[in-house]
This record gives sequence, structure tokens and C-alpha cells, in this order.
Amino acid sequence: MRDVAGCAELCATGDFAVWSKGISTVGTTLEAKPWAVDVPVKVGGMVVRPGDFAVLDEAEKGIVVIPREKLAEVAEVLPGLKEADDAVLRDVQAWVGLGEAFQRHREHYVHRT
Repeated sequence: MRDVAGCAELCATGDFAVWSKGISTVGTTLEAKPWAVDVPVKVGGMVVRPGDFAVLDEAEKGIVVIPREKLAEVAEVLPGLKEADDAVLRDVQAWVGLGEAFQRHREHYVHRT
């Protein structure tokens, strides 16, 4: 990524986000052209295929990729996970230990196959 100041200005409203592994002053010039479209790419050891969903969390600086064929399954479990995470946060804010808070809401954190 380059033009950090310009990107920061665009990102300030929250309508635009930039995710980059690093910064550089070297540009691509206007002659840059894609060498492939709609092909799998390997990012950080993970293969991301066309049609997969990338969900980015700016506050946590994290990314998760959901394979297209798993999207319905993920959408089904997310409301319960969100509810449990909110409950754990409330417990911890009320001085309940983290381990105990997770234990209280563990039914939402069990791995499903």
C-alpha cells in the first residue's frame, strides 16, 4: 500500500477501508494490469477461492475467510456466538473470571462438525 495519508483521509469516515501487509513508496504506474481474474489465490498459507467471503474486523485487525459452501452453516451459528460473546463480556465486566464466564456460556462454543 502507498499514499498512507490519502488512505487515512478516505478511511476517516468509515466508508472505506484499507488492509495491507505493509507500505511502500513504489507505485504500479498506470500500466498495471491484472494477470488473472476469478482464480484461487494463496494468502498467508490459506487458499481463497472465487466466491468465498472475506469478513474484515477493523477494530480487531483480523480477517476471516468463509468458503462459499459453508456460508449458510456459519450464518446459522453466528447469532448464538454473538449472544454468548456479549454475555461473557457482561460477566467479565461484572468481575466474573473469564474461565467461569466461558463455562457459563459454553453451549455456544462447542465445535460442530
